[in-house]
Amino acid sequence: MFQIAKSYYQFLIGSTLFLLLLMSSCIKENIGNVSDNVMINQSFSVPLGLREVTLDAPPIIDTSIIPGSYGSYYYDGRIYPNDSLYFTKTYDIDFNLQDKRARQDWIKRLMFHLLIENSFPTQVYSQIYIYNASRVPTDSVFANGPVLVNAASVNSQGEIEQSSDKLFDVPFEGDRLTMLKQTTLLVYKGTILTQNGIRLSSKNEIKINIAIQVEVGYNLKDIAQ
Repeated sequence: MFQIAKSYYQFLIGSTLFLLLLMSSCIKENIGNVSDNVMINQSFSVPLGLREVTLDAPPIIDTSIIPGSYGSYYYDGRIYPNDSLYFTKTYDIDFNLQDKRARQDWIKRLMFHLLIENSFPTQVYSQIYIYNASRVPTDSVFANGPVLVNAASVNSQGEIEQSSDKLFDVPFEGDRLTMLKQTTLLVYKGTILTQNGIRLSSKNEIKINIAIQVEVGYNLKDIAQ
């Protein structure tokens, strides 16, 4: 499970010690007169890790089978009937800002940094759905709908030469941030488009590298509370 508290408090302790050291060097005569009504605004980043999404190998079938509703596709050199315009893949990501050691009221803004790499020879749509503790979807990272990542480049033999990469920065604040603080689960959904004759392989994958940047604001007097 994603644990923000450890990184959160390591950052908090370090920044607070630095601040106090700075104060002691600037106010040597009477450190006791420093107001405790000092607002501190800082930010720190936490990686959520790299996820890789691949297609499951289709069942072995008679290659002489009649093509599907949308023609045929190839997987690792074997032909299969294509009965859909797309494949979908999902995976769960544990995510919890509700650790009791963390001061949620100090979190003022959060930014998702997502790098999506597509090595499929077709377009891919991506979305990350947000669930609460009751596993009820409450929001999605991309508020305007799934985002498109273009197809990877291929050579004349149909082999992947270069993945197609796209970086997204998605801020959460206000009501969306309040809802995110109640989240315990993120679910990634990738939609891989198909077409007649497309050549897929077990080497094709979607890589999603996720990190969050957290902006906090707190008062010096709150540290002791």
